[in-house]
Amino acid sequence: MLFGVTNKGEIVGQQVATTTLEGVANELRRIEPPIFPEIETVALKGGNTVIALRVPGGGGPYKYDGRPYQRHGPTTRVIPRSVYEQRVMEKVHASSRWENQPVPDDVSIADLDKDEIQLTVDNAVDLGRLEPLKWRTTKAVLTGLG
Repeated sequence: MLFGVTNKGEIVGQQVATTTLEGVANELRRIEPPIFPEIETVALKGGNTVIALRVPGGGGPYKYDGRPYQRHGPTTRVIPRSVYEQRVMEKVHASSRWENQPVPDDVSIADLDKDEIQLTVDNAVDLGRLEPLKWRTTKAVLTGLG
């Protein structure tokens, strides 16, 4: 995000004081979950400054003042609750999927669904998420995946 650049991409800068940066920091505190962007100021000739915020990706969805928003073209609008909830569920689902969970100590390879494991590997290869495997036994697959 850039402060001091017009919608047409013209670098004009702005007057930046300590209170300006405090104001930016205060606005960032209203975002949930918290974000911790890199904040850089670039001095321009003539005394104006551009403020650049670099936010690491992949942490959302986010809320501002308790409401979720989305950028749509040049505008920002509130996301409907159902869409926001779906995005939250997709994020939670990605980290809580069965293949991301540790196996309890009392489970052996004989207890696992070998066909499901092979199907999962086939799907991952088809989608380009996994290179074709040299060894396809269940034990070799699971060992290779850690």
